[in-house]
Amino acid sequence: MISNEVQRIYDPTFTVTPEYKESLPDLQNGPASLIEGANVPIQQVGISNFKLPLKFSRREGDPVTLEASVDGYVSLEMDKKGINMSRIMRTFYKFQDKVFHLDRLEEILKAYKEDLESQESFLRISFNYPLLMDSLRSGMKGYQYYKVQLEGRLDNYGQISEIHASRF
Repeated sequence: MISNEVQRIYDPTFTVTPEYKESLPDLQNGPASLIEGANVPIQQVGISNFKLPLKFSRREGDPVTLEASVDGYVSLEMDKKGINMSRIMRTFYKFQDKVFHLDRLEEILKAYKEDLESQESFLRISFNYPLLMDSLRSGMKGYQYYKVQLEGRLDNYGQISEIHASRF
Protein backbone atom coordinates (compact mmCIF):
# COMPACT_ATOMS: atom_id res chain seq x y z
CA MET A 1 0.00 0.00 0.00
CA ILE A 2 1.36 3.43 -0.97
CA SER A 3 1.02 6.24 1.54
CA ASN A 4 -0.01 9.70 0.29
CA GLU A 5 1.56 11.27 3.36
CA VAL A 6 4.55 13.51 2.79
CA GLN A 7 7.58 12.25 4.62
CA ARG A 8 10.15 14.72 5.84
CA ILE A 9 13.59 13.39 6.42
CA TYR A 10 16.32 15.62 7.81
CA ASP A 11 19.84 14.72 6.73
CA PRO A 12 22.10 15.70 9.66
CA THR A 13 25.16 15.63 7.37
CA PHE A 14 23.76 18.19 4.91
CA THR A 15 25.76 21.42 4.61
CA VAL A 16 24.81 24.47 2.59
CA THR A 17 27.55 25.21 0.11
CA PRO A 18 27.91 28.28 -2.12
CA GLU A 19 27.12 26.04 -5.10
CA TYR A 20 23.92 24.78 -3.47
CA LYS A 21 22.80 28.33 -2.64
CA GLU A 22 23.51 29.42 -6.21
CA SER A 23 21.34 26.58 -7.53
CA LEU A 24 18.23 27.75 -5.64
CA PRO A 25 15.75 29.87 -7.63
CA ASP A 26 15.14 33.45 -6.48
CA LEU A 27 11.35 33.44 -6.55
CA GLN A 28 10.91 36.98 -5.30
CA ASN A 29 13.41 38.71 -7.58
CA GLY A 30 13.52 36.20 -10.44
CA PRO A 31 11.33 36.03 -13.54
CA ALA A 32 7.64 35.28 -13.12
CA SER A 33 8.19 32.05 -15.06
CA LEU A 34 9.77 30.56 -11.91
CA ILE A 35 6.39 30.67 -10.16
CA GLU A 36 3.74 28.20 -11.16
CA GLY A 37 0.06 28.96 -10.75
CA ALA A 38 -2.45 31.62 -11.62
CA ASN A 39 -1.52 35.29 -11.74
CA VAL A 40 -4.04 36.38 -9.09
CA PRO A 41 -3.98 38.86 -6.21
CA ILE A 42 -2.86 37.59 -2.81
CA GLN A 43 -5.65 38.34 -0.36
CA GLN A 44 -3.62 38.07 2.83
CA VAL A 45 0.04 37.48 3.55
CA GLY A 46 1.85 38.29 6.76
CA ILE A 47 3.04 37.29 10.19
CA SER A 48 1.02 36.08 13.13
CA ASN A 49 1.88 36.18 16.83
CA PHE A 50 5.25 37.91 16.90
CA LYS A 51 5.83 39.06 20.45
CA LEU A 52 7.55 42.12 21.86
CA PRO A 53 7.19 44.56 24.77
CA LEU A 54 5.05 47.60 23.93
CA LYS A 55 3.97 50.68 25.87
CA PHE A 56 0.26 51.29 26.37
CA SER A 57 -1.58 54.38 27.65
CA ARG A 58 -3.03 54.38 31.15
CA ARG A 59 -5.63 56.68 32.63
CA GLU A 60 -3.40 57.14 35.68
CA GLY A 61 -0.61 58.80 33.69
CA ASP A 62 2.63 57.05 32.81
CA PRO A 63 2.37 54.32 30.19
CA VAL A 64 2.78 50.67 31.16
CA THR A 65 5.01 48.26 29.21
CA LEU A 66 3.39 44.89 28.51
CA GLU A 67 4.17 41.84 26.43
CA ALA A 68 2.13 42.07 23.24
CA SER A 69 1.38 39.69 20.41
CA VAL A 70 1.18 41.23 16.95
CA ASP A 71 -0.53 39.96 13.78
CA GLY A 72 0.25 41.99 10.67
CA TYR A 73 -1.03 41.25 7.16
CA VAL A 74 -1.23 42.90 3.77
CA SER A 75 -2.87 42.06 0.44
CA LEU A 76 -0.92 42.22 -2.80
CA GLU A 77 -1.82 42.95 -6.42
CA MET A 78 -1.67 40.09 -8.87
CA ASP A 79 1.69 41.11 -10.34
CA LYS A 80 3.36 40.78 -6.92
CA LYS A 81 4.94 37.42 -6.19
CA GLY A 82 4.98 37.85 -2.42
CA ILE A 83 6.94 39.67 0.24
CA ASN A 84 9.79 39.03 2.60
CA MET A 85 7.91 38.50 5.86
CA SER A 86 10.54 40.33 7.89
CA ARG A 87 9.45 43.55 6.14
CA ILE A 88 6.21 43.43 8.15
CA MET A 89 8.18 43.24 11.38
CA ARG A 90 10.68 45.90 10.30
CA THR A 91 7.85 48.31 9.48
CA PHE A 92 6.22 47.59 12.84
CA TYR A 93 9.53 48.11 14.69
CA LYS A 94 9.55 51.74 13.51
CA PHE A 95 6.75 52.27 16.07
CA GLN A 96 7.91 49.98 18.90
CA ASP A 97 9.09 52.79 21.19
CA LYS A 98 5.87 54.82 20.87
CA VAL A 99 2.85 54.55 23.16
CA PHE A 100 0.10 52.45 21.57
CA HIS A 101 -3.54 53.48 21.20
CA LEU A 102 -6.13 53.31 18.41
CA ASP A 103 -4.70 56.30 16.49
CA ARG A 104 -1.29 54.60 16.39
CA LEU A 105 -2.93 51.64 14.63
CA GLU A 106 -3.87 53.90 11.73
CA GLU A 107 -0.26 55.12 11.42
CA ILE A 108 1.07 51.56 11.29
CA LEU A 109 -1.59 50.45 8.79
CA LYS A 110 -0.61 53.31 6.48
CA ALA A 111 3.08 52.44 6.89
CA TYR A 112 2.36 48.80 6.03
CA LYS A 113 0.50 49.85 2.90
CA GLU A 114 3.27 52.23 1.81
CA ASP A 115 6.35 50.21 2.80
CA LEU A 116 5.04 46.93 1.42
CA GLU A 117 3.29 48.46 -1.63
CA SER A 118 0.10 46.67 -0.69
CA GLN A 119 -3.56 47.19 -1.47
CA GLU A 120 -4.92 46.61 2.02
CA SER A 121 -3.40 46.20 5.47
CA PHE A 122 -4.53 44.60 8.70
CA LEU A 123 -3.10 44.79 12.21
CA ARG A 124 -4.05 43.19 15.52
CA ILE A 125 -2.21 43.81 18.80
CA SER A 126 -3.22 41.55 21.71
CA PHE A 127 -2.12 41.83 25.31
CA ASN A 128 -3.21 41.19 28.90
CA TYR A 129 -3.85 44.42 30.80
CA PRO A 130 -3.42 44.20 34.60
CA LEU A 131 -5.79 46.06 36.91
CA LEU A 132 -5.44 46.12 40.69
CA MET A 133 -8.91 45.23 41.98
CA ASP A 134 -10.53 44.98 45.40
CA SER A 135 -11.55 41.46 46.34
CA LEU A 136 -15.26 40.91 46.86
CA ARG A 137 -15.06 39.73 50.48
CA SER A 138 -11.70 40.21 52.16
CA GLY A 139 -11.08 43.84 51.22
CA MET A 140 -7.64 42.88 49.95
CA LYS A 141 -6.37 43.87 46.53
CA GLY A 142 -5.17 41.63 43.73
CA TYR A 143 -4.44 41.84 40.03
CA GLN A 144 -6.97 40.84 37.42
CA TYR A 145 -5.66 40.45 33.86
CA TYR A 146 -7.99 41.49 31.05
CA LYS A 147 -7.37 40.28 27.51
CA VAL A 148 -7.41 43.24 25.13
CA GLN A 149 -7.14 43.51 21.34
CA LEU A 150 -6.53 46.61 19.26
CA GLU A 151 -7.47 45.86 15.67
CA GLY A 152 -7.64 47.81 12.44
CA ARG A 153 -7.94 47.44 8.68
CA LEU A 154 -7.02 49.89 5.92
CA ASP A 155 -8.83 49.21 2.64
CA ASN A 156 -7.61 49.54 -0.94
CA TYR A 157 -9.02 53.09 -1.13
CA GLY A 158 -6.84 54.25 1.76
CA GLN A 159 -9.82 54.41 4.11
CA ILE A 160 -9.96 52.88 7.57
CA SER A 161 -12.70 50.32 7.15
CA GLU A 162 -12.60 49.21 10.77
CA ILE A 163 -10.62 50.07 13.85
CA HIS A 164 -11.56 49.07 17.38
CA ALA A 165 -10.49 47.85 20.78
CA SER A 166 -12.13 44.90 22.42
CA ARG A 167 -11.88 43.15 25.75
CA PHE A 168 -12.77 39.52 26.01
